[in-house]
Amino acid sequence: MKHRFFRFLIFSISLVVTNPILAEDKDVNAYLCEANTQAQLGEYEAAFNAYTEIIKLDPKEETAYNNRGIIYYNRGEYHLALADFEKALEITPDNVYIANNRLVVKYELGEQEKAKEDFKELLEKHPGIAEIYNNLGAIYSEEKDYDTSLKAYAVALKLNPNLFNVYYNGGILYEVLGENDQAMKGYTKAIELKPEVADTYYNRGEIYYKLGEYQKAVEDYNKAIELNLMNEKVVNNRGLIYYRVGEYQTAGNHFQKAIELNPDLPEAYNNRGATWYNLGEYEQAILDYDRALEFIPESAEVYYNRSLSYAMLGEQEKAITDVEKAVDIFNESENMAGVEQGELLLEELKNNTVKTNAPFILLSPPNKVILATIETNKFYCN
Repeated sequence: MKHRFFRFLIFSISLVVTNPILAEDKDVNAYLCEANTQAQLGEYEAAFNAYTEIIKLDPKEETAYNNRGIIYYNRGEYHLALADFEKALEITPDNVYIANNRLVVKYELGEQEKAKEDFKELLEKHPGIAEIYNNLGAIYSEEKDYDTSLKAYAVALKLNPNLFNVYYNGGILYEVLGENDQAMKGYTKAIELKPEVADTYYNRGEIYYKLGEYQKAVEDYNKAIELNLMNEKVVNNRGLIYYRVGEYQTAGNHFQKAIELNPDLPEAYNNRGATWYNLGEYEQAILDYDRALEFIPESAEVYYNRSLSYAMLGEQEKAITDVEKAVDIFNESENMAGVEQGELLLEELKNNTVKTNAPFILLSPPNKVILATIETNKFYCN
């Protein structure tokens, strides 16, 4: 799923009061200059209204269509974004950046294969555009063609060594490949380039957590929240740090908050279940594991965890059924460490020698940028 860097309010495209940047006697270029400045400052509602007024003043102003399309895109209103990009392309059919934007939206609307081929065709016509290589790299990464993805990112960086999205997307790719040191370098460079993007801190915090550097992980999660990324993933992952040091009540409060923020977050139910287990509340733990399995029915970790709770309640048959299911799934995914842990529990169950084992806890995955942030039409104030 593509993550958007900004959050927008839903608002009417009609102006309730006169927009101050349009109140003076200025030409369209002056309005565009100020509208773009509003957008750069994060005043997206004012910018959106301004672009709409500019289109009324000059229906042939492709920059206003393009930039309003970007705002629609970041809201997730893809059909409206597509309409604006297509209108802009009618006016300037050879504009590579607007063509790129249109393909990004078509990809989001489900035309993945067609968009990929069109990106390739666009690249043949404009081989020096780093953003298009980044976009293709992201598509190949989604298709799990990691070698081709890395090659595309490498070309993008040769063309533009300061392209934020390549470092961000590269961090995600290296994390998937288990190369946490490389992922850390990517996220850190992305933060140097754009220190205002909350998602990058969240993703780097995940790497710090995996490396056992919990204090640094907390600092990055706190920074993400400071930058207005108070979402369920951050809360879940920060709760895991308290869990790791045995502060189960505080950890449980975090998992509860994550569930309140997103009642469909399976890892939060699993982790709250693990907290209940450590507090001796095995029936409560089972309820949470049941809920997690509704969302991730093939999670070996959750079956293993539920088996532990059934074992503590003396329900041996249910415990054996669950751990056998866990071992099967671990085998299918070639997780040999999980297979070994499951088989040890199965042996303990059959010999009635079950100890209090540690349940698996689940880290929320990184926020993804499937494609580059849409490149705006190049327009600068005079």
